[in-house]
Amino acid sequence: MKHTLHTVFAFMTLLVLAATAVSAGPAVAAADIPFAFTVNGVTLEAGRYVIEKWYSAGILALQSESGKRIMMPAQWSPLYGAKDSSIVFVKNGRGFTMAEIRIQERGESYTLPKARRSAGERVEIGLLRP
Repeated sequence: MKHTLHTVFAFMTLLVLAATAVSAGPAVAAADIPFAFTVNGVTLEAGRYVIEKWYSAGILALQSESGKRIMMPAQWSPLYGAKDSSIVFVKNGRGFTMAEIRIQERGESYTLPKARRSAGERVEIGLLRP
């Protein structure tokens, strides 16, 4: 039974990766992040990152200058009232966690599910054109 569950999970993962491999959208924004942070349980160093929108899978990709890419399932919602595009981080005792990406020009906001419930100080970093 355990082997069957692992096989099904691996197959589903491959299907998602295959679907997203052909549908990478253009870079929509970039950010210079001055501190190490966590996204999807992965800690990333400070540096410049590019954000891509992967259309068919409903996820975003965050790519570092070194080429490391993190896939981020995110919940889309319309963006109201924001003046600037930004990435929102939550700062707590464990450091910074990416919580939301706001793209003002497109009227889009993407909330990262695990970070949405995090308590702590909210810190915003402005986005740049890619």
